[in-house]
Amino acid sequence: MNFNPAVGLAWGERGVVHQGLRRPALAIRDMNKAVELEPKNPGFLAARGFAHFLDGALDKAVADLSHAVSFGADLYAILFLYLARARLGQAAATELARNAASLSTTDWPQPAAFLLGRNTAELLLNKAIGVAEKAEATFYIGQWHLLRGETGEAVDWLRRAAAECPPPFIERNIAIIDLEHLEEQAS
Repeated sequence: MNFNPAVGLAWGERGVVHQGLRRPALAIRDMNKAVELEPKNPGFLAARGFAHFLDGALDKAVADLSHAVSFGADLYAILFLYLARARLGQAAATELARNAASLSTTDWPQPAAFLLGRNTAELLLNKAIGVAEKAEATFYIGQWHLLRGETGEAVDWLRRAAAECPPPFIERNIAIIDLEHLEEQAS
């Protein structure tokens, strides 16, 4: 397969590979080019937002993810927009509720309802279908504990997410980064 530098998808796919390998600077570089070629593509905006999140540039993640959501980005952009805003100390629940209002209550991801306090961790895990969704659920439960300053519980859930989420999942990569930061803070 040839790499065509005039096609946004080529840059976007390569950026996703870099993101999966936890190389956020390279992912951002490639996503910048993808967004330049297709500025209204919500997938590229969201992917660049995920890469900024992975890199710890939460303000840039918020900018990209909110832009992606305004263009109708996928459900994960909504969740990570909430997480980025919450980590920045911004009020995020109202926006998550508004963005999640269009989501079906039976469709995954159920984490929006969980993060809003509309269901429990047990219900979230029970509604997850298959290994991938259950692994993602562990990540969002870990994030919920992390946002509340419950470090011990967060570490337990994030370890599970890091072990259970497939390698290319952004949830796995963020869990690994969060665990590294928590270990640095503990030492």
